[in-house]
Amino acid sequence: SAGDALAGLGDPRFYGEAGYYLPREALLGFVAIPAGNFRMGSDPQQDPQADAAEQPQHTLPLPAYYLAKYPVTVAQFRAFAQASGH
Repeated sequence: SAGDALAGLGDPRFYGEAGYYLPREALLGFVAIPAGNFRMGSDPQQDPQADAAEQPQHTLPLPAYYLAKYPVTVAQFRAFAQASGH
């Protein structure tokens, strides 16, 4: 599969034990998302297929947070779980 082929090529973004724990970037592969409003739900006027569970559409304030730029690998999650006791 494509994933296996790419894994065989290696990924220069990462370093650490076995070379895959953390990206070589200042925020370790995370992107800062600023605080702001998030519109949640669907508007049946704009989406006739909107499900009732998606309504009413409303706005929620979200605090600033960080989002991973890359998928989290099983090895990364294992390292986190072992280090944090989760």
